[in-house]
Amino acid sequence: VLNGYLAPSLLATDLAARGWNHQDLSTFLKHGMSAQGTMFNEMFPVFHNSTQGLNDPDLAAMATFLLGDQPPQAKVLSETSLDAMSPSAQRGRQDYLNVCAGCHAPNGEGKPHIAVAMRGNTTLRLEDPRNLLRVIEDGIGEQQFTGFERMQPMPGFADKLNHQQLT
Repeated sequence: VLNGYLAPSLLATDLAARGWNHQDLSTFLKHGMSAQGTMFNEMFPVFHNSTQGLNDPDLAAMATFLLGDQPPQAKVLSETSLDAMSPSAQRGRQDYLNVCAGCHAPNGEGKPHIAVAMRGNTTLRLEDPRNLLRVIEDGIGEQQFTGFERMQPMPGFADKLNHQQLT
């Protein structure tokens, strides 16, 4: 745990369980963003001061080091129909639509230069929810990435959502 954020496991099986493959991991290290999300808070300086300056062979070597020569298959999330959702999940979906969908879009696909996608986001796949809860409560500052990419700041919602809505 670093400044309240859990550093997720970098074991190849755990990375694959969160949807990482070799190409996405290389892209994430180079650009600070991928289909699995963006580097934020304690990881953002790693990207900003280090990995964005690496060349492609070095990025590929880092991805191979983390995932191995024979990487496990990246897990793909399946869609859950509204009918299959528990009442608690349906309430959570409604809270998402009320509070988050304006930026992250109704189906979680995100909006370029505004907000990252929630669909496939690795922070949502972590077993321990502390990083997600911390982001929802505290927000994230504006982030600048390579190639003029950026994400607008996300406000914190600690004063707007109750414990039940957060969990």
